[in-house]
Amino acid sequence: MALYNCHAAASPTALLDIRVGDIYGRVCADTGATRSIAGELMFNLLRERGVDFQKMEVTMALENGNRITTKAYTALVSIDIEGRTAPIDMLALPKAKGNRILLGTDFLEKSGIVLDFKNKRWYFSDKPHHKICFKEDLDVNSLQTAGSIIANSCHLREDEGTPLTPEQREKMSYLLEKFDSIFK
Repeated sequence: MALYNCHAAASPTALLDIRVGDIYGRVCADTGATRSIAGELMFNLLRERGVDFQKMEVTMALENGNRITTKAYTALVSIDIEGRTAPIDMLALPKAKGNRILLGTDFLEKSGIVLDFKNKRWYFSDKPHHKICFKEDLDVNSLQTAGSIIANSCHLREDEGTPLTPEQREKMSYLLEKFDSIFK
């Protein structure tokens, strides 16, 4: 398993909004991580909700090339993103404190997410004209429960703007995202 760190402040990153049960979070899509990893807060919230994590040992390749073996936990969770749900074996690293949730290539491939770093957007492989802008960075420990949905979610849903051409939908979504502060 490869594991790399996501430093949102240092460089532009692919930040996406997800939901796991009643927990909403802003997470980093990390093409350098082969496995999806729950951050410290997500791990604790899932355990509070009765998610059964199993102990295991994992060997990881760090960004500097070193390999380490460490204790970890894993559990099957369903991650919802933009109305689509994909079950994934999420890993949790108890020694990693204050870390962000990482969506690894396991989830990105399973859900069909395509990252467009040049235009700071992403889309599902079967809906290439429905592009969604990467989100702004939030505090690493910024998870919310149902009822307090993340504010930066201003874009066309799949059932909106159906008479528009794909190009018009893309432009409309871009404008809604760009000027989302007007709608708050």
